[in-house]
Amino acid sequence: MLRNLIIVSSSGIVLYSKDFTSVLSQPRLLGGLITAMLKASVIRTGFPVSLIELKSIAVAVQSDTKCKVSCSLFYDKSDGPAFGRLLALEILSAFVQQYSSQLVQISANLKDFSGFNNKIGDAIRSSIRPALDMLTSVHGIQTALIISGDTLLYSTHEVDKVGVVANLDALFGIASDIMSAQHDLPVHMSFHNQNSRIVLLSVDRSILVVSCKAAIDARKLDYEINKTALLLQKLLVLNSNLQDSWSFL
Repeated sequence: MLRNLIIVSSSGIVLYSKDFTSVLSQPRLLGGLITAMLKASVIRTGFPVSLIELKSIAVAVQSDTKCKVSCSLFYDKSDGPAFGRLLALEILSAFVQQYSSQLVQISANLKDFSGFNNKIGDAIRSSIRPALDMLTSVHGIQTALIISGDTLLYSTHEVDKVGVVANLDALFGIASDIMSAQHDLPVHMSFHNQNSRIVLLSVDRSILVVSCKAAIDARKLDYEINKTALLLQKLLVLNSNLQDSWSFL
């Protein structure tokens, strides 16, 4: 779960801040402390701080050296480092893309960047893409895609959208009929031939489809697939919750 977000210039000016589930006291002071910590980390180790973990809260920090801004995302530690890093990077990328021209000469007026409120949801949704791209970088995994209802949210390779959606719908329909006899629902299916293996996982209200090489150890690939499925689950639930909460604003 997200708690707070702060985007800060290299001089310590808080350009944008948002509270999701808790109110952050003195964001300007915290922005200065984060900036000082980033500079000290680079001086001492040659690398900027990227993750801070406390008892129940974690802070993912991503920096853009060209535009000289950093994004600090506060979230529940239980969500894991990959969750925080991915979202912080996507949010920072969206911010830089929208305001790159204004970041040349930064104003201390937070209202200059208040329009970014409308872009956070898009940044969170776009995080699905790099999550699947990282999965296909694993040796033995060829293609990954995720489908919600009759919509293909993202695929790492070009596929027949209509055919894939129609076949999956029919396949899960049959599987649901079979599992209903046991008063259960299908959440995982696997098919394979001599060369390939297809894994289907139910993720929130979506379906993750992964194509793998049959020759690669299935246990290793399943570990990576399940890890990505858990990350996607958190991203999809977060996106759904934000849509529900922002629909009343």
